[in-house]
Amino acid sequence: MHCSHAERTTCIFYDLFIVIRTMENLEYYIALLAVIIVGVVLLKKITSCLFRIVVGIIILAILGWGLSVLGLLG
Repeated sequence: MHCSHAERTTCIFYDLFIVIRTMENLEYYIALLAVIIVGVVLLKKITSCLFRIVVGIIILAILGWGLSVLGLLG
């Protein structure tokens, strides 16, 4: 944007406004990125724990079935 001498102050304030607005948007993007990263890490930890629980339950069920077939479990 080319400004005449009389409009120079207005142009400076306009440019400053654009920079400030861009910085606000940048802060939102950084916050959004941080939330996504934390969410993925938490989801990975929770999923890992849930996966272990499910696998443990399946193993116990197979063990219980095997013991009942062999007549060792009541």
